[in-house]
Amino acid sequence: GDLVEVKDNKDPNPVVTVGAYDTSKAGEIQVTVTATDASGNSSSATVTVKVVEKEEEKDTEAPVITAKQGVTVHVGDSLSPAGLVSVKDSKDANPVVTLGDYDTSKPGTISVQVTATDNAGNRSSATVNVVVLEKEKPEQKPEQKTAETNPKEQDKGLLASNSTDVVK
Repeated sequence: GDLVEVKDNKDPNPVVTVGAYDTSKAGEIQVTVTATDASGNSSSATVTVKVVEKEEEKDTEAPVITAKQGVTVHVGDSLSPAGLVSVKDSKDANPVVTLGDYDTSKPGTISVQVTATDNAGNRSSATVNVVVLEKEKPEQKPEQKTAETNPKEQDKGLLASNSTDVVK
């Protein structure tokens, strides 16, 4: 229907113009309508219009969560959604992905609840199993001790050390 009803006391057909508006997204928009009569008198009104998605364009599909397999972390590590899942949605390029409570304070397998919500409010959840490993201990290399040798004495089968003893 019409946005506004226009009546003029002298001009039965005033000129009605509608200001610029954008109906590309659902939501409320403001539209200004102006009526001008034959004498040049004008009056404007701003109306609120609710833009709704066409039934066939409504987003009713929840995001699809694909859990990553073989996820391992170390004791005390934090988890990130990107490290656990990939998420795709038919209408929303960046659904909000959240993680449920989890505990990586001790080794073992934990289950983490992941939820993805698109901008239409559609939501899906998945559970990802994560293996928590002990922290890797720094590698301890055995200390290497070398004896100083004199090449001339070494050729004769003698090995000199820092002491005054000579070994045959």
